[in-house]
Amino acid sequence: MSVINDMLRDLEQRKAPDRSELETVSANGSLIEAKSSTMKKYLVALVVLLLGVGVGVGGLLFRYSEIMMKPESGPERLTKVGSAETKLEPATGQLALKQPSIAQVVKPEVIAEGVEEQKQKKTATIQVKAPISKAKASKPKKTTAKPHITNIQQSDVINKKASMGKVITRAKAAPKALSTKPIVRRKSTVSPQKRDQNMADLSRKLFKAGESRKAYRSLYEFMATQAVDQESRTVLISYLLQDERIAEAGDVLVTTQVDHSPELRQLKARWYVAQGEHNLALYTLRERLPELHSYPEYYALLAAYYQRFGFSAKAAETYASLLEYDNESANWWAGLAIALDSSKQYKDAVNAYKQALDIPDLSPELFEYIENRLNLLTVTGT
Repeated sequence: MSVINDMLRDLEQRKAPDRSELETVSANGSLIEAKSSTMKKYLVALVVLLLGVGVGVGGLLFRYSEIMMKPESGPERLTKVGSAETKLEPATGQLALKQPSIAQVVKPEVIAEGVEEQKQKKTATIQVKAPISKAKASKPKKTTAKPHITNIQQSDVINKKASMGKVITRAKAAPKALSTKPIVRRKSTVSPQKRDQNMADLSRKLFKAGESRKAYRSLYEFMATQAVDQESRTVLISYLLQDERIAEAGDVLVTTQVDHSPELRQLKARWYVAQGEHNLALYTLRERLPELHSYPEYYALLAAYYQRFGFSAKAAETYASLLEYDNESANWWAGLAIALDSSKQYKDAVNAYKQALDIPDLSPELFEYIENRLNLLTVTGT
């Protein structure tokens, strides 16, 4: 059996291929495979290293861009500006330190000094204030005994406090009530009629004070510039007639409308009488008769002109109307008595004379005339 086994083994060896070459080839292949695996490991490690370096450099550059974009203040800016900057050189691929410039080094030091001075001042003020507050707190409070106040005094004090409170609140509220609009003062406008009346009153005062020249000049100037001057014309014409400046008064009357003014019609009638135009004077007065209770002097002038120019009956009638209005006027009783005496109504004239004498405001000349006339009528028995 062993021989057979040996023969079979030899036969198998003969039939089997030569494995020496295969072994050499496999050995060489294994060596090649071993070398290629180590090279791959080195390459992978190198790639990983390069990726790590790239990520680190990219992070540094990204951080540097954020620092340059954002404004920084205080100590952070000082440290970043003053410190050295890192920069990746493209040629070598290594990180390089960049030294800061002279301006970057000097400027942060100045800012830092200012910040340190402010901090020192703040700490100094805090240290100074602290003892003062302690000193204030350590002072003992003085307690004073309040005086005894009666009920009346208490009410007075309360009222005073309330009034003071009101005054303070009003004073505080006053500025709020002030408006921002500018204050405009309006001038008081005087009507033309009021100016005319003021000029008439002023001229009368000047005439009474003896300053007639100034009064005349003021009146003429006023009439030359104003449209409403009726009162001023009345004063001017009356004083011109009183001073017997008849022609000048006529010049003013020619340019004056007298129809609607009883005062001016009376002045025009007097001007006609001064010129001897009696009929024109009576016509002027009778043309537009005003109400008697408003202008009694107008009717008194008309009655006097009736008596003076031979119309005694008209004069007596007019005086009788005036006495019905007011029977306490001695001049009107005297005028009625003279008119009755002229119209030969002696009995009624005596009664009128006696009424005139009983009133005390009779003028001395008229009083003497009435006494003489009354004695003559009683002697003759008429």
